Amino acid sequence: MRRLRQLKKGGMYYVSSNFHHGILEYIDEGVKNMLLEIIYSAVEKFHITIKNLCVMDTHFHIEIKTIGDTNLSDVMKYIKQRFTQWLNRRIGKKGTAWEDRFFSRIIETIRALIKVFNYIKDDSVKAGIVKRPEDYKYYRVLDENLTTL
Repeated sequence: MRRLRQLKKGGMYYVSSNFHHGILEYIDEGVKNMLLEIIYSAVEKFHITIKNLCVMDTHFHIEIKTIGDTNLSDVMKYIKQRFTQWLNRRIGKKGTAWEDRFFSRIIETIRALIKVFNYIKDDSVKAGIVKRPEDYKYYRVLDENLTTL
């Protein structure tokens, strides 16, 4: 039995999700750009705030704050479902684009907020893709304020 997801009204979260191993060969610049566009459309649709995000070859990370009654699961369902539908049309396949459920953790302190921000920021550097995070095309900072949750 899977564990219930912890949700908090107006919560700040670290979220990540892995691409299904069967689609990794299709992950290219166009695919990463489309995932970014879909994430941006979720910001508009759900009125959420994103601190930073990074799309890698095998997964993505987002530091995200829900607003009011917005449910994190609804936001992630929208992102993952729209992306899967788009990718399946693009590559002519059926099935999921995702390995499993998305991972999420509530961020409850400023210290944790900064730690997660830096973890996401440094992922492309740790992977050896770039020397500086700002040089990675698929890393974005949308809100640099790390003083409030």
